[in-house]
Formats: sequence, C-alpha cells, structure tokens
Amino acid sequence: MTTYNRALRAILSLLAASILYLIVTSDIRGQVSVAAWSGFDIIAGDTLVVGNAVRNIQADYTGRPWLATSRGLYSQFSADSFSLASFGVASYHQESVNNIFAIASGTTDLYVGTAQGFVVLDSASSSDTTRYDTADGLPGQLVGTLQIEVDADTLWMGTIKGLTLFVVDSATINTSEIDSTAGKLIHAMAIDCTGGTWYGSDKGLERQYLSYWFSYDTSDGLSSVPVYALAVDTSGNLWIGNDAGVDVFDMDTTWTNYDDDSLGVGPQVRALAHDKVDNIMWIGT
Repeated sequence: MTTYNRALRAILSLLAASILYLIVTSDIRGQVSVAAWSGFDIIAGDTLVVGNAVRNIQADYTGRPWLATSRGLYSQFSADSFSLASFGVASYHQESVNNIFAIASGTTDLYVGTAQGFVVLDSASSSDTTRYDTADGLPGQLVGTLQIEVDADTLWMGTIKGLTLFVVDSATINTSEIDSTAGKLIHAMAIDCTGGTWYGSDKGLERQYLSYWFSYDTSDGLSSVPVYALAVDTSGNLWIGNDAGVDVFDMDTTWTNYDDDSLGVGPQVRALAHDKVDNIMWIGT
C-alpha cells in the first residue's frame, strides 16, 4: 500500500492493469542507462469497477490524487478509499461524459477531459462547475490529453480533431491555435527544458517552439506511430510511448528503443511520467 500511495502522489499517468517503472540514471553527457526495473499491479479497491481502465492520475492543489477512468472520475479521500465524482449523468457508455481520458490541476480547479468535451471542476467540493464542447469552440468532442502551463493561465487541450487552448482567466477557447495539428488525434503533450512543446498524435510526433513547427515520424527515428505518451527526464531526453515500446530521443540525433524484451510486459506503452525527485520514469502499459 505504501508503494501504491506514493505512486499516486507522484502524479503518475497510468493506463491499464499493469504498471512498470524503471530507475533512470544519466552520465555527464546526459546519456540514458537503465539502473533497475521493477513492476507491480494496480490495486483495485471495492469502490473501483472491476476491469476499469485507469488512464491518468493527477494530484490537485491539496495533493489529493484523482483517477481518470473509463467509468468515471475518482478521488482518493483516505489511504484505501476512493469516491466517484458525479457529473449528473447515470450513463457510463463509450460516448458518455463519464468516460474520462485526462486530468490537469490548476490553482484551485481541476480540468477533466472526457468523451463529451471537458469539465472545469471545483476540486474542493467535487462539484461540476462548467462544461465545454464543440458548441463552445472545441475542434473535437473527445478531449484526450490536457497540459496546463506553469502560470496556470493557459490550458492546452488535445482533441480528436487537433489542438486548441483554453484561456483560464477569460474562460474562452482559442480556436485559432490549432495550426499544424488540425485533424489529428492528439494523445500526449510534454514541455521540454527549452520551452518547446511536444505533441504525440496518430500521425507521429511534432514540436512547437515559438512560431516554428517540427515533425518526426518513423523515417526520423521513431519506432512506431501513433505516439501515445510523452515525458521529459531531468537530462532533457524525450521519452516516447508507442506500440513498439519506448523510444528515447536526446533532442539531437540519437534515438534509443526499449522494446518488449526490455520492458518484459508487452511493447504497447500508453503512459509515461517522470519523478524528478528520485529520477524514476514510470511507464503504463
């Protein structure tokens, strides 16, 4: 239970019933080496539906973990108890607002990406404050990934039809920011040490830096597309989760792949999160 709760509070991004992590070390040149592997299974409490896919875990501003699952949004209020946040909809089918894909934590609010747009939630009261969908300017109804900027004023949203942003102070959706991601299913986002933003989609990998866009696919070094997960480690390397395992890009010319033989649990990687304190990369399969 101690390891499980630590994993929750480390703000992990996990996808299925099997979780694997590795301890990453780097030499002076920033090259990656694998120091140790370890794995464990998710613990399903009585309040969680059996077979429920856990897609994302985030902590709110109080440190309380929230779980995005295929059958609702759960929050942890004690060491071994989770409660279900209600959106006022009883249905849990695939296109329901209860089909949760992503979570991002703001100053006080929680932002929740669902199959029916995204929800701004008061995390203290767990009340559904405001919902947004295509009628409000979203390019696609399904919101699969969320990334809030450091100043908590801008929320980037990856939808089934491209990228857009939500301006928190004015509560408006900026539909002019889709750019080269238009029409693409955005699975993941990550910000590197130079301030560039990376996007993983059904078409490959893209990086936005200032007004410039750069694209990467299998011809550049990716082992597989789509790209499902992204994370940046303390040495600045980009970790990329796909159907071939994990690719590690040194932001220059070197690509390294950790495949099924390395992972030991199957090559399909759907989530990544880096613990900067202990230099651990968490991998969800």
